[in-house]
Amino acid sequence: MKPKAWIPIGILLLAAFPTHAAIGLTSSLMDIVLEDIEPGKDFNILKESGNPYLLTNRGNAPILVRVEVLRPRADELKPGYEPIPDARWISAEPNLLNIKSSSRMPSSLVIRVPDDSRLAGRHFMAVVWSHSVSRSLISVGVKSYIRFSTGSGLQVKETKRAVRAEDLHGFTLRPSVVAIRKARAGRYDPKRKEKLFFELTNRSDATRLVSLHAQPWTGAKLPKGFSAATDLGWVRFSPSSVKIKPGKTKRVRIKLRIPKNLRGKKIAFFIETRSDASDEPGPRSRILVRVRP
Repeated sequence: MKPKAWIPIGILLLAAFPTHAAIGLTSSLMDIVLEDIEPGKDFNILKESGNPYLLTNRGNAPILVRVEVLRPRADELKPGYEPIPDARWISAEPNLLNIKSSSRMPSSLVIRVPDDSRLAGRHFMAVVWSHSVSRSLISVGVKSYIRFSTGSGLQVKETKRAVRAEDLHGFTLRPSVVAIRKARAGRYDPKRKEKLFFELTNRSDATRLVSLHAQPWTGAKLPKGFSAATDLGWVRFSPSSVKIKPGKTKRVRIKLRIPKNLRGKKIAFFIETRSDASDEPGPRSRILVRVRP
């Protein structure tokens, strides 16, 4: 299935200029959402989605423009997405353009997610920052935002669910996916062994009481090689519920007491939250556990 793309109408223009000159830079992409990016394969945004990345010099003098890919800041990150782990996943060719006045030039953007099963069903965001290269005080730049999912429509539904849950409850749960890679049967503390924990951030203007619960895997395709756990009595949280003031963040540890019959298995389940803001389930996280033989 060919990935879908959505681009809001609009452009971003940042300009600084003296009285005798005009300078400006616009981009044909402002915010694009892509689905079904397959790890291990090149995804050319123009060829696969039909959306070119064009930079237009709105000024009356030529400018040298550099195209860079950055990880988004916390205030730029959209709900349901995580920052791209490595900006090198997205390349721009060429990444340096000499654009004449009142002209435009293309740069080809290619996404290449590493071939790693742990990256399946994830949702990433990156920033493309194109800016003039000059030693003078006059500069211009434009940002474009790329959001992409490494999975099928089921994973896209999961992102939409996450956005709705965060809006409804007023808090976020991060990370959205946790890969526990070194687990052993018996007592296992991912925080102590792998520095893994959850962060709950209250984005509302009221104090929230939030509880965490382990739930069977539903509504999303299982990563290759993983099976869904049904009996999750061996999963605990510390603390199991937290009270979070507006604008504050609390950490929660997950603690495991893994049954011996799960040795050598790859287990998947969800962490689901509930709060006093609504009777509906809140934000959740996908948990992937690899148990050593």
